[in-house]
Amino acid sequence: MVGIVSSRERTLAFGSTAALVAAGALCALFVGGSTGYTLGVIVMVLGLVEALLVAYVEVRMNAELARRHAAEEARRRSQGPPPVDYQDEEEDWHGEIGASRAEAEEAVAARRPG
Repeated sequence: MVGIVSSRERTLAFGSTAALVAAGALCALFVGGSTGYTLGVIVMVLGLVEALLVAYVEVRMNAELARRHAAEEARRRSQGPPPVDYQDEEEDWHGEIGASRAEAEEAVAARRPG
């Protein structure tokens, strides 16, 4: 299971990929000959591969989060509605219809299952 990554960690991950690509370009420019070109290409490819991996992990984390939310929602739906507090209903009936307490209790008792 993939953990949650903070925005700071995410920024550092994407920033390091950009830094590798930039470092590779600088190597290709400032290191002479084929060595600089080869070194630059290798470092830039590493940066691009890292960017691809970071993007893949980001997509996986989003999919995992969506799966967790769907499982939680399914679990909540399977549990059914929350229990009814009959004391609150009794007070509602009494206040709502202006009935006496005995009439309100009778109406609530008639609505109770079993």
